[in-house]
Amino acid sequence: MHYLEAELKRRVRGSDELFDFLHEGATDGLWFWDLEQPEHEWMSPGFWRLLGCDPSQKEHLAQEWIDLVHPDDLRLVVHDFRLHCEDPSRPYDQVVRYRHVDGSTVWVRCRGIAIRDEEGRPIRMLGVHSDMTQVMRANEQIRALITANADGVLVLDAEGLVRFANPAAEELLQRSAFLLVGEPLPFARGEGPRVELSGPEGGVRSLDLRENELTWEGGPATLLTLRDVSDQLLLEARLRQAERLEALGTLSGGIAHDFNNMLTVIIGNAEILLDELPPTGKPRERAKVLLLAAQRSTELTKRLLAFGRRQALRPQVVNVAQVLAECQSLFGTLLGEDVETHLELYGEPLNAQIDANELQQALVNLASNANHAMPRGGRLLLQARPTRPAERAELGGEFVVVEVGDTGVGMAPEVAERVFEPFFTTRAAGVGTGLGLSSVHGFVKQSGGHISCESVEGRGTTMRLFLPASEAPSAAAPAPRGGVSLGRERILVVEDEAHLRNFLRETLARAGYRVVEAKDGREALELARRDLAGFDALVTDLAMPKLGGAELANALREARPGLPCVFMSGYPPGSVRSRPNDCFLQKPFRGGELRRELRQLLDGSERAAVDLAQVA
Repeated sequence: MHYLEAELKRRVRGSDELFDFLHEGATDGLWFWDLEQPEHEWMSPGFWRLLGCDPSQKEHLAQEWIDLVHPDDLRLVVHDFRLHCEDPSRPYDQVVRYRHVDGSTVWVRCRGIAIRDEEGRPIRMLGVHSDMTQVMRANEQIRALITANADGVLVLDAEGLVRFANPAAEELLQRSAFLLVGEPLPFARGEGPRVELSGPEGGVRSLDLRENELTWEGGPATLLTLRDVSDQLLLEARLRQAERLEALGTLSGGIAHDFNNMLTVIIGNAEILLDELPPTGKPRERAKVLLLAAQRSTELTKRLLAFGRRQALRPQVVNVAQVLAECQSLFGTLLGEDVETHLELYGEPLNAQIDANELQQALVNLASNANHAMPRGGRLLLQARPTRPAERAELGGEFVVVEVGDTGVGMAPEVAERVFEPFFTTRAAGVGTGLGLSSVHGFVKQSGGHISCESVEGRGTTMRLFLPASEAPSAAAPAPRGGVSLGRERILVVEDEAHLRNFLRETLARAGYRVVEAKDGREALELARRDLAGFDALVTDLAMPKLGGAELANALREARPGLPCVFMSGYPPGSVRSRPNDCFLQKPFRGGELRRELRQLLDGSERAAVDLAQVA
């Protein structure tokens, strides 16, 4: 014991003046009570001031204090008092309400300690009452604020027990305040700012957790703020997936573009080889195999371009319900007898502005995947319907919704979020290309729609295609084009890929055209400036270093308006506008296609032309 502390105790015991100073000057109410002789009591003036009592009006406060305690808190006071008397380790420390003599309520912090005899029995109680009214009124204001808070709010005491829970916390935790208060947190706080809780239907919800220290009902406490960020995290994950798919689409489109150049060379030279070989024999058969393999490879590049949203689409107003009905009959053969196909169509017109052939191919891909997910048979649901109000609000427009659902094995969340990535597949190595769903994704996006995947392990998968709705009449089908005749015109061919340039020269020369070559736009421009009147048409690649095909054509047409131009690209055109002297060929193409398009241009056939600014 510090010597000053010992000196103070000695002086208090020996000095009435010093005792009176402490007794009168204490703002808190001091009290002393003899438990063996309850009529013996002592209260300081601060105690009487706290309750507004006059000592002369109270004969025996130790017997009347029960009347002063608020009825709702009396049980707590008696309970804590008895616990402390029975067990010295349990403190007597509580915040309860007392009645002031003017009728108001006073919040009081009651602290006391039992003085025990040699056997440990309590014989006296010494305590202090502190006025907590202002603190509790401030707490009530805080309580009102956090009760109305949209975020979940919990208050924990120093022992980690819940002392308050607002309605938002009750909803987040799926537990009433009655069950929360007085209990530990129903979840582990962990080290990070986020906790994961199981949802009511087996899902997982993510809560953002924030902690702040505060004083609550006179003691230290922790304020926990809970916010459900499940939807936010889901949106962020979708954004990351969309960005990843966009990057993969750009990459796959670039690969397809370069591959299309090579396929054009292979197909073109295979055709030339077939023309030069004898009509029979093994060399000719091998050349046919080479040509067939190259043509089949074009399907791969079409899927890559579809994923990158760069395939050549021919959108028109399509009755989606009719397409689904036609596919249902097709699926009977595709899926087998152990898969039941069920079609649900709404009565109102369900028209969408899309490419009907690509929609049918998309449905075939989805049905094939569904069939793979149901090795023991099951049920395939095809549905076409309008958008629901919630979907319309989220997507911002009217769509025709096509649903393809199965009762198969389903997918785990980490698998479902990757299904639209190119080359990603859950099938065994060597089975499938992993481009089916990615091409569906690309087709829907390129058509101005949206696509989603909903899958639960053991319960199946549902794919939803949101296709842009339309009420416009269907466009008439283009008239078939005529045959191809030979020519003697002089053609300027511009292509930066040497092998492809050689094929273009040879296939045109074989048709009787006189060909002048250039390896890029600048070289072509220089040739044309020296001999512009001598060229009857331009055949050029669109994407070239130094000067692109569209810029080259514009420059040449300044001196020669109306110059016929055949544009080529590994990418398809993006949109259509009127340019009567243009035509576009998407690589890979066959020599016959080039010769036919060029001949029709030179003969002045009316054409539907392309917006070259939209061709990569």
